[in-house]
Amino acid sequence: MFYIETKMKKEEKPKVYACVCTLSRHVLGEMEWNTRNFQRACKHYAIGAEAGHSGCLSDLQDGVKIGAFDRNEYARVLQSYKKSVEESRSDLRENSPLKQLMSMLG
Repeated sequence: MFYIETKMKKEEKPKVYACVCTLSRHVLGEMEWNTRNFQRACKHYAIGAEAGHSGCLSDLQDGVKIGAFDRNEYARVLQSYKKSVEESRSDLRENSPLKQLMSMLG
């Protein structure tokens, strides 16, 4: 992590930290889920989903299905997820040559 911090511009750091945060929240959620701590796992998933991690959001749906997470709270997290994903979009990313190539390949 130190190497990444020293080589990046200051305005790029929050994106890296957000990526690490969401991934770690997903891993923590998985650990709690596997030990059958479903409510605690859902808390980790909710934090990760609010930051834009799609895996956390889908795992949180499982928590709603078994009753470990409230549907109204899930709706709030879903709104935060959508907002986070929208904020992370950029014109450069949407119009990148790689994305155009991937769309041509199917």
